[in-house]
Parts: sequence; C-alpha cells; structure tokens
Amino acid sequence: MSRTLRILGVVALLLASVIGVGLWEAHRAIHHVQPFYREAGQIGRIELEQAGRELETQAGALYSNVEQAGRWSAIFTQEQLNGWLATELPENYQDFLPANIRDPRIAISPEKIQIGFLSTQTGFETVVSLDVEVFLTEPGLLAFRLMAVRAGSLPLPSGQVAEEIRAASQSWSIPVRWTRSEGTIVALVDLADPLSSEEEVVTVERFELLPGEIFITGQTEQLTNTMIENPETELLTLPNGDEPATGEFDQQSASGNQSSRQ
Repeated sequence: MSRTLRILGVVALLLASVIGVGLWEAHRAIHHVQPFYREAGQIGRIELEQAGRELETQAGALYSNVEQAGRWSAIFTQEQLNGWLATELPENYQDFLPANIRDPRIAISPEKIQIGFLSTQTGFETVVSLDVEVFLTEPGLLAFRLMAVRAGSLPLPSGQVAEEIRAASQSWSIPVRWTRSEGTIVALVDLADPLSSEEEVVTVERFELLPGEIFITGQTEQLTNTMIENPETELLTLPNGDEPATGEFDQQSASGNQSSRQ
C-alpha cells in the first residue's frame, strides 16, 4: 500500500470517527429529557386523578366567583394542572391537541412556565420543551413570551412553534395577537373580554407566578340598567382630537412583567 493510500485511509477513519461521534451526540441530544418533564412523569395515576379533580373544583369555584360582583382570587398548582393534563385532557378533550403531540406537562417558577410534551413530528419521538415568560401587560391582557424552544436539548426556531400555537388557538376560537419584543415572539391573550358579558365587566388585575403555583386576582363589576341602556354615556372624549390607544404591545408594556409582580 502506497503512502498516499495509507494517508487517505487514516483521513477516512478520522472522518468516520468524527461523524460517528457527531451522530451519537445528536442522538443523545434529541432524546434528552428536561428534568421537570421527567419528574412530572413519575407521579402515580391516583395522585394525578385526584389533582385533576381538584383543578376542576377550583376552576368551578372561580367561575362562580367571577359571576358575582366583587373581588375574587384563585390559586392553581402545577400538580393540579399536570393532573388535569394527564387524565382529563386525553380522556375528554382529545381534539385539543394535534395528532403528533401527547402527554403535555408543565412546571411553574417565579421566572417562567416550562411546558413539555412528546412529539413525533420529526419522524421520531422526542420531548419538546418551551420556556415561557408570562405576565400582564395591562389589566386583563396576558402576555406569553417564548424564551426558548428545544427538541431534547437541541434549540428549535421559536417561529415554527408559534405558528403551530397560532393554528391551534384558531381551531379553539381563542383570540391571540402576536407581536415581537426585544427580539422574541410574544402572544397576547385578552382574559377580560371572554369573561365579561352585557351585565358585568370582569377585570383581571394580577397574574403572578409563584414556586409551583399561579396566583390570579381580579374583580367583577355589575353594570347598572342605565349603563346597559346608554353605553355611550360611558365613552370619554379625548382632548385635541387624540385617538384612543390601540393597545399594541411595545417596550413599555414589556416592563409590566416587573410591575405586575410588585
């Protein structure tokens, strides 16, 4: 064997080794499971069912309180949410999830909500996880900022995930506005509008992330007969012909993350 062939053989062996290591690292990365998702999967079925029932009880009580005039508040834990996601969602609300997504779970901390689910969209099964910052930009307007998206431990473009969320929200008739702030994608959801009616106005005043919990407060104001019959009397005329604010998300509203937690 000539010296040239020996050199080519060594180069080919090195390339094969590098490619093999790269494929192994990619395989390991794509099958990596975030710790919060692994921990959520270790909860027993009985505990999940009980937590799911607790969530429905809490949600029912909140709905009843929101219908009454006055202040109201509620706390939802990640155990309750994961219990509902593990039991009620697949059994009674299968159409809420795309066919290639299953077993969603969450983790809640003061800084963010982590969302994970099994996905087979790429041709093999992997755990996709999202880091989402959640805060009120103004009373009733909830913002979801996509901070990171991963397949295993590999980063994914957040735009692709945002498009899937947009399509799902449309099929569920959930009004979502999309914008960008500081280079990240932000989804805006108006909580007050679907909760309010012709007889009452619901204002969500606080939405706070705590360790393992979501704390929400607000108030419901009953409209008088005069206000219902003459809604135009409640409109304000702005001086100098100024137009009302459009409510578009901007840098100032992004700072609501801090103010909403004070």
